[in-house]
Amino acid sequence: MKFFSTIFILTLLMACATPPPPRGMTSEELIDKAIAAGKKISTRKNWQPLMAGFKKKAEAGDVAAQLRLGYIYLQGLLPSGSDYSKAAWWYKKAAAQENAVAYYYLGWMAEKGFGQLKDFKKAATLYQKAQGQETTGVAAFRLGLLQEKGRGTRLDFELAYKNFAQAAGQSNPQALEKLGQLYLTGKNISQNHSRAVEFFVRAAKFGSASGAYNLGLLLLEGRGVPKDVEQAYVWINIAAALGSSTAQVKLPAIEKKIPFASLAVLQEEARGWIKKELGKNGAAPL
Repeated sequence: MKFFSTIFILTLLMACATPPPPRGMTSEELIDKAIAAGKKISTRKNWQPLMAGFKKKAEAGDVAAQLRLGYIYLQGLLPSGSDYSKAAWWYKKAAAQENAVAYYYLGWMAEKGFGQLKDFKKAATLYQKAQGQETTGVAAFRLGLLQEKGRGTRLDFELAYKNFAQAAGQSNPQALEKLGQLYLTGKNISQNHSRAVEFFVRAAKFGSASGAYNLGLLLLEGRGVPKDVEQAYVWINIAAALGSSTAQVKLPAIEKKIPFASLAVLQEEARGWIKKELGKNGAAPL
């Protein structure tokens, strides 16, 4: 299930250019590469026969093919755009084989109201079923969000926290950033800036722009860590590189507080961190 592990780690709908695929890749791998980049699969040659091949395998009970089709229809990767009814159809086929990925996407569709009225209770039930294999982190995080707000399940911050912690233990960057925010604000938990710093650093290492930005702010203000404008600049540069528009707007004001000769060195430090940490963790900007 390498392809679907990639789905949960990457931001799949990023509008970004991708390099040519290596020689020797199969036709299915070429399609998978297009799907993982959020591109219309019709940009690939012979995509129609490949879709027919996926359908044939899916109809024969191949779970991987069912999941591919569900995702293609959900994200609108065909010329005709999204078809939530067909997406749900194929995910239900995979869920009938107790597939955790299918449970997760069916839960997500129920939570967001794709092709149906929003149904938080149904979403919560499906997220509970989805906690297996590579879906554990993301399903636990989504379930925690519902429990935190009492949507489709009883309001229970203790359970929500446990699910956020479980997701963080699976290196889910959204859960790591969420825990950082909880400790930063002291919402339903004892405020602890040092713990917030810890979780923001971990979130950034797995591609969270918000984690890097919040860490930069703590360094800028000296909360939970000694005040350090130059290191704050490094982290907010990292956040900007990871896609935070807020960080991009913040940078010019911080640059005025730093000697001009130091800027290039600090910018290079940020680039080096991104190359080392994100490359090591196989992460992408979130």
